[in-house]
Amino acid sequence: MKADVTPVAGSAPTQNTTTAAHPAAPAGNSDVALRVLVLDDGGSWAEALRNQLKTEGVPFTRVDLTAGPGHNVTSTLLASQDAGGAHGHFSAIIAPRAGSALLTATEQQLLSTYQSTFNVRLIETAPTTDLALDVPQSTVYRGPIDGAKTTVTSQGEAGAFSYLRGAVQIDPGNDDTEAALVRNPGPIKGVQTTPFLTMLFPGTKTPATLIRAEVRSGRERMIVSFNSNAGDESVKLLAHGMIRWVTRDVSVSHFRSYFSVHADDLFLPNSQWSVEGKCEIGRNCPPTIPTTGPDATIRMVPADLDALVAWQKASGVKIDLALNGAGAAEYAQTHGGRDPLADRLVQVTADLRLLNHTYTHAFLGCQQVLLPNDWHCVEVNGAIQWVPADTLAREIVTNQEFMRKMKLDNFSTTELVTGEHSGLRKPPQQPDDNPALADVLTRAGILWTASDDSDENGSRRIGSANTVPRTPIDLDYDTPTMRQVVSLYNWKNDSLADGGSGECAAPDSQTECVAPVDLDTGFNDVILPMEADKIFTHMISDDPRPHFVHQSNLTSQRLLYPILDQALSRRADVYSDSVPLINPSMSDAGQAVVDRQAWDTDQSLVDATVSGSRVKLINHADHPVRVPVSLPDGADTVSAEMATGLFGEAYAGQRSAWVELAPGAQAEFETAGSSGFPSSAEWR
Repeated sequence: MKADVTPVAGSAPTQNTTTAAHPAAPAGNSDVALRVLVLDDGGSWAEALRNQLKTEGVPFTRVDLTAGPGHNVTSTLLASQDAGGAHGHFSAIIAPRAGSALLTATEQQLLSTYQSTFNVRLIETAPTTDLALDVPQSTVYRGPIDGAKTTVTSQGEAGAFSYLRGAVQIDPGNDDTEAALVRNPGPIKGVQTTPFLTMLFPGTKTPATLIRAEVRSGRERMIVSFNSNAGDESVKLLAHGMIRWVTRDVSVSHFRSYFSVHADDLFLPNSQWSVEGKCEIGRNCPPTIPTTGPDATIRMVPADLDALVAWQKASGVKIDLALNGAGAAEYAQTHGGRDPLADRLVQVTADLRLLNHTYTHAFLGCQQVLLPNDWHCVEVNGAIQWVPADTLAREIVTNQEFMRKMKLDNFSTTELVTGEHSGLRKPPQQPDDNPALADVLTRAGILWTASDDSDENGSRRIGSANTVPRTPIDLDYDTPTMRQVVSLYNWKNDSLADGGSGECAAPDSQTECVAPVDLDTGFNDVILPMEADKIFTHMISDDPRPHFVHQSNLTSQRLLYPILDQALSRRADVYSDSVPLINPSMSDAGQAVVDRQAWDTDQSLVDATVSGSRVKLINHADHPVRVPVSLPDGADTVSAEMATGLFGEAYAGQRSAWVELAPGAQAEFETAGSSGFPSSAEWR
């Protein structure tokens, strides 16, 4: 299935200059800070929404209610008053249900007063039927709903859940997923109710509401009638809409659906896994397994590039190829001076994205001592011996020169993937970076260098470069066929008694042993859906970090494609057309990671407020700050009290962008119509 794909990370604001400039609405004398108050009851929804706020960059204040009632919610926590007017400190509230013993009556009254004064919405995080309902118990269901198919209502699709295609399945097999549902509750006197998510009441064809909004005495709250695990896919899918609703679509945040994948080692032959010997040929196999011959290594052929180009055109997703030029040169030396794979790459280069993977794939960290199943650094008098700087520079620059000589234009000289992410620290054997790495990267003009997120999942600065953490897809470099993938999976995850390595039973193992998977059916039945599920979860988690595999996964049985196809198909089933897949380059992915980390640090230095239809940002830092901003569709940028054009870019039913503010600078925006927040209020 072809994905609706945007090829860049969407990090720069764009302006639609077709909108005529017009006077902006005047600013009010009161404002509300774009910050969420999380009154944490320790439940799964509080955790899930807190995670979503952090992921999207929404500032929040957490109050731990499990420490006991009282002394948590105060008037000064919620708002302040000065000569200029009232200032609400929170634009949204996440709290336990009304009547919770975790909040005193005084605190609950303060929250109600605050909601009324500043028109702030609230999400109740504990599932419950409405306690005010007087209904027969035969119409009430309390119990598990795992695996249930739910429907986003027309009201949800027209509002905060517009990014969803219309159906969300509650994660199956989760015993923690329980609901409290009422069948046909009917209208509640004095309450305006809007259903957002429904399912069939168990045993009937009558809808019951799982998520709804209510307006009571002018105050708006969202009620969630089921519990689940914070990490469930269904929770991740719904949490974004819940944040949109409670913030009235006005927040400092940035939401995208990302996916990119790099295939390393192009031009190199990868070793193969021996199903019979349960070992990697040429490394740790017994003498009975030949180390040479057609089954010892695997290397892409020209037809594999054609298949890649065809898949990219059909799916709309590009796979970045990380190449090692020495592999092409060595192949040509032993095959009459030509490498058909390199020749074909030149012919189709316009359809590809390429990465510098160093010339020979040399290890660029410490000098290694290789063991059958491990390695350690060479030490002299207790000092680690490092690969010298000239070797690092030669590996990087020679590969750049090779790519230029081959006229492979679709690569950036600022991007780098070292072999095995070497040069960077690799604990426990190599706890530090190669001391020469920072200077070499700077002299080579490298701005982005890949890292393994299993070692470090954030970005850090090394010389001129930032690291770009990559997530491995569990298709090893030595497994180009289904049987090899399953055999290696069994070896890693089975006990000695079941024919595995037994590592899963070791005291320090992070995994439990599993039953062996069938060699002939296990890939399609177990591995494929398992890996596709991981990728799908990544796609719906607003995570810009790239994935990576190896060229061996694009040849022979080309196992990467069916995994990606299944993940993309699932994504297309849940997201509407307003959510194109972002397929970032390595630089764009790295920038997205860096922006998020910087915002986590800088958000306390930026004032973000809303007053009526006016949204204002002020940077109090002594350095530039990039601020994520999401506003309702139709929002304009304001300059000199004039609305000068549409803000940002359209995505998932909102307009959003990263806004760069110089030290002391401010930016203003205007929502189309009222934001829902007041421009004038009093707090006493």
